Amino acid sequence: MLLLSCYHFFKKPGLYANALAMVSCFFYYQLFYGLPGLCYSALELFAGYFNNKNNISGSKEIICLYLTYLLISLLKHLNMKLPVAFICIMYASTAAAQLHYPETKTINQVDDYFGTKVSDPYRWLEDDTSADTKQWVKTEQQFTQNYLSQIPFRDKIKKRYQNVMNYPKYFGAFKIVNYIFYSQNTGLQNQSVYYYQEGLNGKPQVFIDPNTLSSDGSISLSLDAASNNKKYIAYHTNKGGSDWQKLYIMNIATHKKLIDEINWMKFGSAVWKGEGFYYSGYDKPAEGTELTAQNANQKVWYHKLSDTQDKDG
Repeated sequence: MLLLSCYHFFKKPGLYANALAMVSCFFYYQLFYGLPGLCYSALELFAGYFNNKNNISGSKEIICLYLTYLLISLLKHLNMKLPVAFICIMYASTAAAQLHYPETKTINQVDDYFGTKVSDPYRWLEDDTSADTKQWVKTEQQFTQNYLSQIPFRDKIKKRYQNVMNYPKYFGAFKIVNYIFYSQNTGLQNQSVYYYQEGLNGKPQVFIDPNTLSSDGSISLSLDAASNNKKYIAYHTNKGGSDWQKLYIMNIATHKKLIDEINWMKFGSAVWKGEGFYYSGYDKPAEGTELTAQNANQKVWYHKLSDTQDKDG
């Protein structure tokens, strides 16, 4: 028990490791009794504090836990009954399991809705670009990662999911004239890759690989409608999970991207007509408010191929 305790002190510092060390401390005292056990508990107290002083959720509880075991040793030394010590163990263990979340400031924000006053003390968090909100998010992320990093079987779960998901997947085949389109994921790719081939016996070729559009795989891509003459196909991208879409046009036969680029679309697609297509979208939001401004007054424009977006009407 003593060796196990020392190992956890110096090799695996953390809330659960030290809790195990404290249990070993208690049994160690049961074996050796008297003043040595009392001194050993004191050693556990200080070692545990230094191992956990940077732990957001742990330092105060660890001190409480070690003091409890110190008290247990003292009670045993004074020949007091063990049930009292057991109650102390249960209380301290419960305290150690509690998490102390970062404090979120509140403001004096009260709205009056037809005579009913509604308090909204966290209104300041709605401004997701402010320095205070960014700091709040950073603190919450640190707290979460600190907790998750202490889960001993976390990597095992991750590896298990990777093993389960690591197999080829095929999605949504459709045909445009002689070309067959489909998407494929080899197993663990961030985004599925679009392929196309000519006929059932044609050689599959990469049509568009969304994974090449960003280093972290945060840009997704969807194919939209083909033109009425089946010469072109529209597709759009979304960045970082945003609903904002950018729409592009590809020549199917030559696999060449046209110069056309449509911005500030949401939940839309190209509806082909004549020499171009209709699409719905919004006016460009003010700089810095792209992800926070309210979207209103959706409009429908017509875009002629090879024109710039400012010519759309």
